[in-house]
Amino acid sequence: MIWREMFNFSQDCVLMVLASDYYDESEYVRNYEEFLKLVNV
Repeated sequence: MIWREMFNFSQDCVLMVLASDYYDESEYVRNYEEFLKLVNV
């Protein structure tokens, strides 16, 4: 499990993400506090 925050992009920036599996929104943690609990920090 890895937490990433991406910010400070220019207005015309394009962010491309490559992955080895299909995107499933239900698999993502959107809250950092929840993430910390899941990784037992």
